Amino acid sequence: MDQGQDRTLLDESLGETVFFQYMGAKAPSDEHIADLLNDPDQVVYSQPQVLSVFVLLEAYDQFGVTVRSLSEDRLRSFVPWGAILYLYRVDDDPDAAG
Repeated sequence: MDQGQDRTLLDESLGETVFFQYMGAKAPSDEHIADLLNDPDQVVYSQPQVLSVFVLLEAYDQFGVTVRSLSEDRLRSFVPWGAILYLYRVDDDPDAAG
């Protein structure tokens, strides 16, 4: 079988901008983090929510994906497969699809 036929959407999207939806939660405040450091037995709760962002898809493996923020900070994040709801490759030229 030709290796080109083995490429997946993920393979084709590596290094590209993707629309990405995943389950997450609001990050704890600095105050909550300080509380956790002072008392590791304490639990901080937050509501799960669906997060939708445009990111750069850097890598993937059997555990999940690594993405990079498009914002100025360019932060990298790992997201496990169980949290990912939707991943859509953003085409450079939307008119080319028509």
